[in-house]
Amino acid sequence: KFKGSFFNLHKVMSELLDLVRTNNGRVKVTGRLLQINSVTMGSSDFPDINADIEMTGYSLPDSVSATAGASPTAPAGAPATTPTSGAQ
Repeated sequence: KFKGSFFNLHKVMSELLDLVRTNNGRVKVTGRLLQINSVTMGSSDFPDINADIEMTGYSLPDSVSATAGASPTAPAGAPATTPTSGAQ
């Protein structure tokens, strides 16, 4: 739950979005990966607004790397693919 000015809500949402960056098709997550499921806003005390933000947080235990079990090859039975030029 959030109560405050629109500008403060904007700051909170911007900080959440800044936790994930992309660069050349690669994703970089700082901290926990969050999925924003819904945002409901209203106002009963202008100029403050109320917002309910529903999120799901994802994290890995320290003992597991982000690529644990992953390999550069496709699973058995999967069709082979060839990257096109310019693919990273």
